[in-house]
Amino acid sequence: MRRVSPPPSARPPARRRPRHRALRIVGRVGYTLVLQIVCLSLAAIVVIYHGPFTKLRDTIVLQAMGTNSQQYWATAFLSADEVNAILERAQPKLTDATQDTSSIQIASPPASPPAPSSSSSSKRVNPLSGVTVTTVTGNGYQGKLMAISDPSRVTLAVSPNLGHSGSRLSTIVTGEGAVGGINAGGFLDDNFIQNGGLPGGIVISNGTIVSQQKGQTSFDIIGFNTKNVLIVARSMTPAQIKQANLRCGVSFGPPLVVNGKSLVVSGGTNLEPRTAIGQRKDGTVLLLVIDGRQSSSAGVTYQTIATIMLKNGAYNAANLDGGSSTTMYWNGSVINSPSDLLGERSIPTAFVVMPAS
Repeated sequence: MRRVSPPPSARPPARRRPRHRALRIVGRVGYTLVLQIVCLSLAAIVVIYHGPFTKLRDTIVLQAMGTNSQQYWATAFLSADEVNAILERAQPKLTDATQDTSSIQIASPPASPPAPSSSSSSKRVNPLSGVTVTTVTGNGYQGKLMAISDPSRVTLAVSPNLGHSGSRLSTIVTGEGAVGGINAGGFLDDNFIQNGGLPGGIVISNGTIVSQQKGQTSFDIIGFNTKNVLIVARSMTPAQIKQANLRCGVSFGPPLVVNGKSLVVSGGTNLEPRTAIGQRKDGTVLLLVIDGRQSSSAGVTYQTIATIMLKNGAYNAANLDGGSSTTMYWNGSVINSPSDLLGERSIPTAFVVMPAS
């Protein structure tokens, strides 16, 4: 007998599947959570950048503008005038001073021993001798200090592809046959390439100007003259640079210590990784790096790094390029903790320490 199906109106209603209902609930909850996160994020941005927490805002802006890859954290939420005002407030207030180079009395190197006779065995000089490396610590920061007793061993080295691309500090040091060094001058990044190849300001190597920024007629100078005295000067023209008999140097700053006194009066309160170079009255060169942007070391201000230099006997000292570039290399390895996620950053120039001879 043929079974006749009941009409559609007589069929019992289909049951909804619990799985589909659960998915809809999860979707609605997820949408609500995403919406809440977006709203909270927007509210946080408004509070941070336009609320009462000006110190927090300034800190975020200064750290963002101290990089080449994360400046959007400042420029996306503030006008150019607001960003420039924050950067201006962060600049240190300096006193003026004229460097007295005659106060640097470089000790004469010890006389070489007489040449050994053919019957005696000669002793090889340790290439690392005459250099000490110590750890520097303080309230919320740590770093490394390198002291080189013979200033003639400190010179400026440049990236092999200067003008096109930078190199890591380790590459520059080993390429020069040096035993250590720190990053030196800054670089331009107009096209956001971030390869460290185009130096800012002026670069002097082996007594010759090897790079000069177009449009600039005067330069802040950090370098050594032919008498191995560290020169820390502001606004020098190429003619004055030539007259100063510089054997090497870069443009950066600000000067930190001149004639045994700190030039930093106020300002520059943001904590950053920093690099500095200095010289004691006996000619000993001081290379200093302070780590920053890390839980173990937040960084230091200009005032603090000037104080560190003074405590370690610097008679003259200047600030070099810092931030992600801050790096120290010694005896085959990087001995500080650079803040860049990739480790060493590509840089155009470095002050390097040649081996003892």
